[in-house]
Amino acid sequence: MFASLVFLAIGCLQAQTIRNAGQRELPPPIIVLHSHNGVFEKGGSARMECRTPGSYSGSTIYLVRDGASAYMDQQTVPSREDTASFELVNLTVQHQGDYRCFYRRKESNVWKDSRLSTPVQIRVHGNVLP
Repeated sequence: MFASLVFLAIGCLQAQTIRNAGQRELPPPIIVLHSHNGVFEKGGSARMECRTPGSYSGSTIYLVRDGASAYMDQQTVPSREDTASFELVNLTVQHQGDYRCFYRRKESNVWKDSRLSTPVQIRVHGNVLP
């Protein structure tokens, strides 16, 4: 019960982060799905990379799924780096959908968000791999 409440509280905080996002003024990142056609086997994994434009290195990069009110994952990349890798493991049909990313950085003591990347689509099919 306690774990469920903690998870619910974290989810609410994440949702708040997305709703309170600043104006999306920064250029969008590029998202790359490491798959030829976006189709993955059930039980497998999918890896995505989100890359900020070069002059926006050292940002916090967020992975979001279309239709969700909260981000799925986030990574703060060190200065002089511009790419975050995200991996979805033990895929099920619940992972299907469009994924995007955006980044956030502080400029002149003001938090600014990028526009959302173009989406990549994940589809899951088949039986669990041995």
